[in-house]
Amino acid sequence: MKKKLLSQVPIEELNIDWDSYEYEDKLHHLAAKEVTVNENKVLMIHLYRANPEERQVNFSYRVFLTKDDYITQDLRTSPMKWKTGAIESLLGYAGYVWYKNAKCVDQESARVIKDFLKTEDNPCKAIYKLQEEIKHNRLRKRHAAIKSKIDKRMENVPPVPMDFKEWVENIALYKSRYIYYEYKKGKKKLKAYCTHCKQDLIVESPRYNQKGTCICGSPTTYKSVGKATGVHDTGEAILIQKVDGDILLRYFTISKTYRDHYRHPKLYYGEMKRVFLNSEGRTKAYEWADFKQTGEMRWCDSLGKYERLYTAAVYDRNLEDVLGGTKYQYCALKEFITHKPGHKVDALEYLRKYEKYPVIEYLVKLKLYNLVGHIVKEYSYSKLNLKGKSIKEVLGVDKEYMPVLQRLNVNDDELMIIKESQKRNIKISDEQIRFIGNQLMGSLDIFNCSEYTTISRVIKYIKKNAFCKPGERYAYDKFLDWKDYIENCRVLGYDIRSEFVIFPKDFKKEHDKVYKLVQENQSELFDKAIKNMSNNISSLYNWQRKDYMIIAPKSAEEIIREGEALHHCVGTYIEKMAKGKSIILFLRQKNNPIKSFYTIEVKNGKVVQCRGKKNKSMTKEIEKLINRFSKEKLVPMLQKKIAS
Repeated sequence: MKKKLLSQVPIEELNIDWDSYEYEDKLHHLAAKEVTVNENKVLMIHLYRANPEERQVNFSYRVFLTKDDYITQDLRTSPMKWKTGAIESLLGYAGYVWYKNAKCVDQESARVIKDFLKTEDNPCKAIYKLQEEIKHNRLRKRHAAIKSKIDKRMENVPPVPMDFKEWVENIALYKSRYIYYEYKKGKKKLKAYCTHCKQDLIVESPRYNQKGTCICGSPTTYKSVGKATGVHDTGEAILIQKVDGDILLRYFTISKTYRDHYRHPKLYYGEMKRVFLNSEGRTKAYEWADFKQTGEMRWCDSLGKYERLYTAAVYDRNLEDVLGGTKYQYCALKEFITHKPGHKVDALEYLRKYEKYPVIEYLVKLKLYNLVGHIVKEYSYSKLNLKGKSIKEVLGVDKEYMPVLQRLNVNDDELMIIKESQKRNIKISDEQIRFIGNQLMGSLDIFNCSEYTTISRVIKYIKKNAFCKPGERYAYDKFLDWKDYIENCRVLGYDIRSEFVIFPKDFKKEHDKVYKLVQENQSELFDKAIKNMSNNISSLYNWQRKDYMIIAPKSAEEIIREGEALHHCVGTYIEKMAKGKSIILFLRQKNNPIKSFYTIEVKNGKVVQCRGKKNKSMTKEIEKLINRFSKEKLVPMLQKKIAS
């Protein structure tokens, strides 16, 4: 129906006998008339509210209706607007309700509606039913158009390669390899079976979940036949193909279950997402889902349901053909994903990053896979100059260090350690690089000890004192304690070149002793400075999330009380706080904001430590909370500082 022609139809005037008018509050009235528009018969319905007191009619809408279409003119606006919604959405009613709160103004209107719609039903209900049918047909046509467009996009998607299933089982699920042994008490040599090579074996004294290697050379995990009855492995895979000039990334979920029988595991894989990448770098994503909640499972426009699939094992056996002749021809994706069986990567992000930073190709060829992985995952690369014109400029190290980088396949923290050793001209071993990177969280502060001792001796001392449960960050925490101790020794005027001073036999005893001495003499000196900076620090760092809050201390006395309550040495940080070298913050539980819980030190825009009672390291929950605080508070502040 053409709006221009419909708008030329005059609005009907209603002649109401107000003396006999039966007024009902909240009731809509319908006045109907059949009109001819462009040689087509159209049912015109006026919706209005009557005001008997003022003897006037307030029109709301004018609906034009045919057997297969409708459109509404909003008479309340000037100029009048057109609306495509059905009457229930215009009146604000839910579905079936509106026609129960409406009636025809007279018998003539009711007759016109019934004759036009060829029905003996309630006129208002008949209009409702027709509009519902038209809505359904409109929706069906829209859905058909959407599905047709998607189906056309999928027409030329090729089948999966013949060996895809074999690759999924052996590479994408590389870790799903087991030796099942038949345990018998008192026997060392036991019958066994390898799920990878499918050979019967004899194994000696296996332990449940022990890692090992089968005679076929495959890494494996030992499982007891009677005990391991519910083994179920899952994974994700990406298949890259070329379709109509675009690159198509197909994402699969995988599962392999050994529940029925370990000799006959069942492998399942299903395609859940497709992403088309065109030559201009734009993407269009689809996912296998319930189409518009109709119950029809098919390819749909992506709603972001399967974002977790982006990082997955990538099928490598067709990459030369798929990427050949494209701008990704030399991206070295195959070399990157095959350096370790089943290696997972966000393939789409890899291609995007390669397009932006072509140096990725050379880093892969140098076997610096960890650095490439960092580039693909992260949004900032402050430790790499990816716009450098040479590998030396990119990495920031001399050629002589390249064998070390390759030998260790360094990560970004280890690269910084090597760069710092080059800068200070300090020789450092592979083992020490790994220890500083992994155990000391990549802290470059260890290089500051070179003025009074060697890095080797510090590491040896830290290892000796860092006895703890596996998995804790205890070595790093002990290193921080040792740094605090050295700083306190400086304050007290001790000779820190003396071996007996810097490496005391009873570290805890000496640490607590010097801490107490410093604490007794410095609180008053820096209290005023901390009070003056309190408001500014609070506005910058105070933060809340769920059951926790982070607040700033208001005085040196509060910091001292914090150290006394938690039995750690935060009191020695008063000078650093007062001089702006560090920021001390208190982590509190909202339900008990007065009670000391954890203490945080922020330095150079990063949380360098967070300690609980008796120098307790962070739990996983607290570490997660601190990471969130860093992301929401510290990172934006640091970015703003860099930008300025």
